[in-house]
Amino acid sequence: MSDVYVEYMVGRVMTPALRARQILLLLAGAVVLIAALLLAPMAGSAGFLFMLAGVGLAYLAWRFARGQQVEFEYTLTNGEFDLDKIIARSSRKRLLTFHCRDVEQLIPYSAGERLPSGTIVACSSLKDNNLWKCTVKHGGKGSVTFVFNATDSLLSAMSKFLPPSVRREFLGNQP
Repeated sequence: MSDVYVEYMVGRVMTPALRARQILLLLAGAVVLIAALLLAPMAGSAGFLFMLAGVGLAYLAWRFARGQQVEFEYTLTNGEFDLDKIIARSSRKRLLTFHCRDVEQLIPYSAGERLPSGTIVACSSLKDNNLWKCTVKHGGKGSVTFVFNATDSLLSAMSKFLPPSVRREFLGNQP
């Protein structure tokens, strides 16, 4: 049997609210930095601390603003599914790893559908077409649900490793 490897990456859509948050963070960082530089000479011997705090807070604001840029990467390797969150193209966080045989449900997600609390939203936007909702047995913690953008190649590769009951339901739900 040949190895199965499928990788797909999707970026989160920058909504006006996210863009506004990013701009406000950058403006706040600039204001703090300017205020610290202006107040430092008046603070006497503590002026250096003002400058240091201003630079530090401006740097944090810049990091938080960059953190609004998020991408999700799905990797399927021989039935092992990895879901990663990539922040500002510089740091990666593993959100979930499971084997496809542990999938309890794989169904299309319709926009506006109510999601259970704790659901991982790992897609470009909940308003997209071709979103899928997947529920997985996850260790002793119970089940984890996540929503993701899926390509035909990713879904067909996943279907090879799904339990028979889930595969039948999945094949019946394919558009």
